[in-house]
Amino acid sequence: MPMRLATLTVAWAAIASTSIASGRDLHDSSSAYEGTVLVEHAEFIPFGSDGFAGYLTIWNGSASDKVIRSVEVEAFGKADLAKRVSDDVVRTMLDTSVVTVPSKSELHMDVDTVFLLLDGSSPIDSAQVTVRFDDGSTTLAKGRFVTDRTSLTDHHHPAAAKP
Repeated sequence: MPMRLATLTVAWAAIASTSIASGRDLHDSSSAYEGTVLVEHAEFIPFGSDGFAGYLTIWNGSASDKVIRSVEVEAFGKADLAKRVSDDVVRTMLDTSVVTVPSKSELHMDVDTVFLLLDGSSPIDSAQVTVRFDDGSTTLAKGRFVTDRTSLTDHHHPAAAKP
């Protein structure tokens, strides 16, 4: 029995490390997206019994700041913005106009910063996410629904090379 338990533990650790590695996103700096606004990640996890929390990573490679006007998710409608207001996980809604993606920078939504809230109880395989900005521009991305926070993409850019 102990040998079987040890074998199962090793197998589980191998599966878990593979899952973690597949959710890790190490890629070159977003300079490849020069001049464009791109949703690099759009992921949603269950939130309470009747909703989902959403986390976007948006790269703004344009020459101007982008103020988010709205975020819509196919089959769910308009998403609300939220933020953590205390350690006991109380959240409050935000006016979307307070969320700006500065020029040549990235906005990474997280449970400790700002995130999205969607009403609905049934996840779907993937959904189109539409982000609208105050200047009238729009960017689209495919969102994915995952089971929990450990399944979210681990988004990192490599350190800049020193001259």
